[in-house]
Amino acid sequence: AISRHQKILIASHHPIFTIGKHSKKRSWQFPKALKDQDIYHPLYRDMRTRMEKILSQKKYPITYSSGHDHVLGYFYKDSVQYLVSGAGSKSSRYNDRKNQDFNPAPREDIPGSQFAKVKEGFFELDYTAGDVRIKAVYYEENKAHSAFIR
Repeated sequence: AISRHQKILIASHHPIFTIGKHSKKRSWQFPKALKDQDIYHPLYRDMRTRMEKILSQKKYPITYSSGHDHVLGYFYKDSVQYLVSGAGSKSSRYNDRKNQDFNPAPREDIPGSQFAKVKEGFFELDYTAGDVRIKAVYYEENKAHSAFIR
């Protein structure tokens, strides 16, 4: 960005933060124990650490939008808004056997989620009001619902 008054939107596949299925902590080491698609795999963690460091150094209004995890989630940290919008056509719970929608004990590096749904849907971003307005649109019982996040 040329000035602090400009807004930056980054569109990526992989989220920096999530409390969905890809936030599982796997404690045992064996081939395939750590999936490279999970945020705590060493290569994925390295990418997350580098991206978060770069983004946190900027003092611009940044929105980092991603998919990958089949949930809707919103996180805020160091003036950066993080969206996880991977539930456009399907949603996936964290653990079906334990009846858990989200990770019940995310690691301390995950900021508190200000919005989380395991429903099909998407986010709308509106840049016309001088700031970024974010609205979640999700479907429940074949009916559209919406919630303003920010």
